[in-house]
Parts: sequence; structure tokens; C-alpha cells
Amino acid sequence: MAEETAAGDWSPWFHYAVATRPRSAGAENGDRHLVVAVPGGALIAVIDGLGHGREAAAAAEIAVRVVGDHASEPLPALVRRCHEALHRTRGAAMTLSLLTW
Repeated sequence: MAEETAAGDWSPWFHYAVATRPRSAGAENGDRHLVVAVPGGALIAVIDGLGHGREAAAAAEIAVRVVGDHASEPLPALVRRCHEALHRTRGAAMTLSLLTW
């Protein structure tokens, strides 16, 4: 996939868009995002698997799965879960935000 785009429209107050592409044509992309509805708001995750290519993409996918499976937990717990799950990978940099309304 040369480029990934995504958009969402959850309400009159919350819209988002994402665009990402791999470092080189034909390479796997280690950039991921996740927007999950949680009670009273939304959890937003931006994840960058360290490095490039297949191993970066694999690490990012693990982090997305962990965050998605446990989205209703407090942010520190999500970070700990991701840290534990990524221990045997090259790792990832990520930002988690909880928007409430």
C-alpha cells in the first residue's frame, strides 16, 4: 500500500483525518492510528513503530491491538500494557489522548 488515509465523523463536534505513507515505495508502513469511542468521549492513539518496514509495522500493529482491546482502561494502564506487549519487538513511540464531552 503506497498510502493510507482515514477519516471519521462521529458527531457535529468531532471530525478527524489521517494520512500516512511508507518511507519507500512498496515498503510496509509502521505508522498507525486508532480512534475508539469510549463512554463519554473518544480515545485517540497515534503510534509509530520504530524504524521502517515489516518490523516497524508489526510493532505498531501490536500496540493498536492492545490499545483497542483495553480502550476503556486509564491511560497509564494502556501504556503499561503496550510496554509489556512490545517488549520483544523493536518498540514504538506513541501518543494517547482521551477526549471527553
